[in-house]
Amino acid sequence: MMSKKLVRIGFMCTAVFVTVAMASAPAAATPKISWSQGTVAATIAKGGTYTATVTFTSAIDLTNATFKWSPSVGGVLAVDPTSIASVVASSANSLTFTVTIPSNTKKKNYNGSLWVSVGQRRYANPLALRFSVQK
Repeated sequence: MMSKKLVRIGFMCTAVFVTVAMASAPAAATPKISWSQGTVAATIAKGGTYTATVTFTSAIDLTNATFKWSPSVGGVLAVDPTSIASVVASSANSLTFTVTIPSNTKKKNYNGSLWVSVGQRRYANPLALRFSVQK
């Protein structure tokens, strides 16, 4: 009877120790991207074009960074460059956006986001994209 009690106490102490150890371990930081502006927004006439340049910095070095955006802006958005071979942490990197609204569009708004990615990993803090079609 005593040995079962000791086993239970030992199990409970182990569970408490593991819980405390996990709670006190530092959380893995998610590398973040900082943008020169939180949103790229414009009102563009049908058949019109809008161009803007933004910069971003990364909290860590990145190799073969690419840019991915929401399908909702895919038909009107072009980004240059489409990739950067080496992003150095804390260094400014420029991107130029060109948005071309089709003259026959029926849409009133094109809203989406753009991410910095390496492979399939998207880094935190996407850039918001908001384009309205002028009436």
